[in-house]
Amino acid sequence: MEISLEDQEFLDSKNYELYHIGIENQNAYRLDYDGFYFELVCHPKNKWAYHIEKNNRMLYDSRIGIKKFDRAEAAHNVMTFKILDYAYKKRN
Repeated sequence: MEISLEDQEFLDSKNYELYHIGIENQNAYRLDYDGFYFELVCHPKNKWAYHIEKNNRMLYDSRIGIKKFDRAEAAHNVMTFKILDYAYKKRN
């Protein structure tokens, strides 16, 4: 599956790496950080979703609510807010 140059440049700027290609021809890009596993998934219709795990436990998955994003950056930004919310709740 091909993704747009804009999406590829964004993924490269954040150091996402192609992790796997799913059975439905979706590309999954992965980023690991301090026990967190972040994944941006590009589906065949060029919509993006995110998935977040910490220590092999799922925290958030935008596919559960069937929420998809037009750009990788938009999915990443929402994912960032989810992590900040998670960290805030853990501190309080």
